[in-house]
Amino acid sequence: MEEIKNKLIQWIRDQVGNCTVVIGISGGKDSTVAAAICAEALGKDKVFGVLMPNFVQHDIDKSHEVCELLGIRNITINIGEAYKYLTTEFERAFVKDELTDCYVTNTPARIRMATLYGVAAELGNARVVNTCNLSEDWVGYSTKFGDSAGDFSPLSDLTVQEVKQLGYELNLPAHLIEKVPEDGMSGKSDEEKLGFTYEELDKYIRTGEIENLEHKEKIDRLHVQNLHKLRLMPKFENNPYSGVNLLKFFKDNNLTFATAESLTAGGIGSEITKIPGISEFYKGGAIVYSNEAKVKLLDVNRTLLDTQGPYNHQTVKEMAYGIVNSLGVDCAVAVSGVAGPEPDGNVPAGEVYIGVYFRPSDTFVSKKYMFAGDREEVRRQTVNAALELLVDSISKLI
Repeated sequence: MEEIKNKLIQWIRDQVGNCTVVIGISGGKDSTVAAAICAEALGKDKVFGVLMPNFVQHDIDKSHEVCELLGIRNITINIGEAYKYLTTEFERAFVKDELTDCYVTNTPARIRMATLYGVAAELGNARVVNTCNLSEDWVGYSTKFGDSAGDFSPLSDLTVQEVKQLGYELNLPAHLIEKVPEDGMSGKSDEEKLGFTYEELDKYIRTGEIENLEHKEKIDRLHVQNLHKLRLMPKFENNPYSGVNLLKFFKDNNLTFATAESLTAGGIGSEITKIPGISEFYKGGAIVYSNEAKVKLLDVNRTLLDTQGPYNHQTVKEMAYGIVNSLGVDCAVAVSGVAGPEPDGNVPAGEVYIGVYFRPSDTFVSKKYMFAGDREEVRRQTVNAALELLVDSISKLI
């Protein structure tokens, strides 16, 4: 656990930089451990705790204890009146005296998250800490846009048992680490509401082993039902080069194709293979991230790479030519560039070369692009541009 602690400390520093972090302090193990690891990574002066009782919180003394123990700045903002007013308005609007359990359970969590972002806005240059752990996320035991929100999540790849181990590694008191988790409303513990123990869940997550088949079925069902809480919001993409349009193009023209990828590392192939039926036309690809892979797998000229580097029109030409010859397809698209965030020598982040080779007419087309954004955004734009250039170039050649 010491190794994980050290990696996590560095990760938090990389994510946050010089920002202050804002964290809701419930007094439970997750917020306690998350606050402690942030204080260890950034210093206690960079951690700002917010206590948010809903009128009365029976164990708020634990929240105060955490803040005092860590020596972090903190304030109390009671969400009771806000929740009461909003609930009154809902009862009036829906003409009912009692709202659904879904509303009653989730609304306080969403008000608390809005409060944390309000505090971050007042502090300026601040980021909100998400305190969910892997076990809770796995079965959806969180509120979407409530406690599942945040700007960075230090614990979301650690199970409950691993969070406890991290707490002991940080020398936190046992009574805070072992505090029984509860929602503060039902009078039941999390495990009583879930119907199985976190120890049982954690073992299943890490090993796939579970003895109680009824519990397994319930865990699997909850996991599938709640995946939407972990995924990015689906969005409509007005992209003529994806999905059925891409399939139709290659089917109508009876062409086979392949991909040769460097910076996208399989991203283009992954996007292509999401399309049902595309395997009849897409025959495969090569991920050639290093210069050695480019030479060995695609027969790219070693002297070219040594003298000019991998980021140029000639390199993507030879990559495309190499994969066409290797797989015997009609055409291919190849990409090479710098995703970032740092430049590679004199080549800036975002500089990308995309080439298309069309064997029937022995024709090569390439373009240089300058994409803006972080590493993942550059890769995303490269995938879209590659599919666009592939279809547009071949359309003009057939």
